[in-house]
Amino acid sequence: MRSRFRRPAALAALCLAVCLCLAGCSLSSGAGLPYASASSSPSSAASSPAPVPAAEGALTLHFFDVGQGDATLVTTPAGENILIDGGPRASGQALCGYLDALGIRRLDRVIATHPHEDHIGGLVAVIPRYEIGEVVMPYYPATTKVYRDLLTAIDQKGLSITPAAQGMALGLDSQSAWQVLWPPEDAESAAGDNPNNASVVLRITFGQDAVLLTGDAEKEVEAQLPGELASGLLKVGHHGSSTSTSAAFLKKVAPGFAVIMVGQDNSYNHPNAKVVQRLTQAGAQVLRTDEAGTITLQSQGQGWQRIED
Repeated sequence: MRSRFRRPAALAALCLAVCLCLAGCSLSSGAGLPYASASSSPSSAASSPAPVPAAEGALTLHFFDVGQGDATLVTTPAGENILIDGGPRASGQALCGYLDALGIRRLDRVIATHPHEDHIGGLVAVIPRYEIGEVVMPYYPATTKVYRDLLTAIDQKGLSITPAAQGMALGLDSQSAWQVLWPPEDAESAAGDNPNNASVVLRITFGQDAVLLTGDAEKEVEAQLPGELASGLLKVGHHGSSTSTSAAFLKKVAPGFAVIMVGQDNSYNHPNAKVVQRLTQAGAQVLRTDEAGTITLQSQGQGWQRIED
């Protein structure tokens, strides 16, 4: 395969893992690699209107309803489009439908936060369909079929993978600033056997506003995030699970809006009731894709607003 991380040591380990899997080696995904399977289909997509287009000069985030999973499109003030995660594989075509409805033909960057199926599955459909500028992922190789299929799609597109690392600036325009807060360069060592803790955590700022996107990062990671965390908009970690969103973390973030991406009637009982209560008590307006379908929030640099038809 030509798909590769742009780091020699990472490439060697990745190729070894992938080649062993393709050769039929029974590498176990291990207890630390739980792949979501419940409520994979979008909860409200069939009845929801098409996503609201981004306003010119605004920072716009579409939190797509892909069921039990994450898929977020960020449109910068300059008009670049960045897709963060792709939801589960079963929702891949629904995700493409959302993107098509918004007139998306090119994704300037695709970021896969970590290698769980409910975050990367839909990207297997997205990568071949659109022009892609760059793919960013943490260096945390998995041995699952969906991960191998994603690598194949990236390879067939002739793309390389840029490994996400703490301290990277990922901004594409001069108006919004993108900072990778997690993981460290060696995500595999930092996360151990828990892929959630390899999640790419991003903070985007525009004017007076900020958004914090946490993937499935758990409390151990929240406690280690460096620098300023205050953000008017928070993508709640791990679908509102009790593993994430500690009180100490919320005190630092102080969000006005908190978006939970979750499937209806999922078997994990996400979101956790105590997490929702904690968010509400912290002063956040809680928005859930299982209740509202796709959620769009927008900033002109002076406060977040929810945009609805």
